[in-house]
Amino acid sequence: MLNSKKLLNSYMITAVLFIAAGIILISWPQTTMKIVCYGLGSLIFLYGAFQIYSYLKGRAEDFIFQMNLLLGLIACGIGLFMLMKSEIVISILPFIIGFTLLLASIMKCKQALDLKKAGYDGYKVIALLGAVTLVFAVLLMYNPFDAAASMVMFIGICLVFDGISELWTVYCIRKHIQEAEENIFDVTDNE
Repeated sequence: MLNSKKLLNSYMITAVLFIAAGIILISWPQTTMKIVCYGLGSLIFLYGAFQIYSYLKGRAEDFIFQMNLLLGLIACGIGLFMLMKSEIVISILPFIIGFTLLLASIMKCKQALDLKKAGYDGYKVIALLGAVTLVFAVLLMYNPFDAAASMVMFIGICLVFDGISELWTVYCIRKHIQEAEENIFDVTDNE
């Protein structure tokens, strides 16, 4: 029971982070995407530079250190690409986020089925939330938007919706667990 409570708490934290990220994307779409792209590009470049440094400080003849050089060069290349061609990275971001939301919608539908099997009546709302998240995911992956700002704001709306629906799902699951625990205690008390 303790593990399920920890899992639900992690879902709640993730949901709140999604809502916060969504609000930031809705409020400052252009600035946010540039900052994310430059920040991530810089981190990847620094990681690559560290791997190259590890290669130079290590023994070049060891296979492990040779892999550091290869990994470092690739990471530096990706980091530089993100810094120099942020528009391209931003253009594929809807697909990446859409795919993430697709996985989230599948999880919600699975949770709804599990709650239905457990006899919880609120499973229909969770299934509906999963279906709406699926629609958002498909829209993002097909990227129907011409303007980058509109696309970023839509991503923000999707993240806020997914965060709120995740909070609702956690609430329903906790309520079901509490009802199940009460039923167990009632049966035990009657015996």
